[in-house]
Amino acid sequence: MPATEPVSPTIGPVTGTANESALGRIALRQGSAANAPSLTIDGLRISKTWSNIVSVRNVNSIAQGFALSQNYPNPFNPNTNINFSIPKNGFVNLTVYNSIGEEVGNLINENLNSGTYDYNFNGSSLNSGVYFYRLTFSAKDGDVSTETKKLILLK
Repeated sequence: MPATEPVSPTIGPVTGTANESALGRIALRQGSAANAPSLTIDGLRISKTWSNIVSVRNVNSIAQGFALSQNYPNPFNPNTNINFSIPKNGFVNLTVYNSIGEEVGNLINENLNSGTYDYNFNGSSLNSGVYFYRLTFSAKDGDVSTETKKLILLK
């Protein structure tokens, strides 16, 4: 941050050396220290000082409830993402079954903290076909939630 404002408004470029770690920076200057601008870029607030920041918002929100999203991409070959949310700490089991109900993969079988998770499933060892994935969540207070979705592997 500059010690003094320039006489006239200026914008970059900011120069640096090839071995400098902050090569992606920009500089915006306008006005005087008394009325310096503040702007927001992609949700990040850019300001001349810390004094005009009035609040902090946690963008890593806590899951509001149990949810299992449809995998993507679907159909897939051989990788797909499975996204789920759990509202409390508890035991999570994520299992993949073939079309006749046989277990072909146990992806998660452990205690997890509340939050949203994204699991990358690799089906390269499986044949093309229709499969199902089931998420079972058991909270420490005894609540149990289960949901099943279909995924399609095309090779």
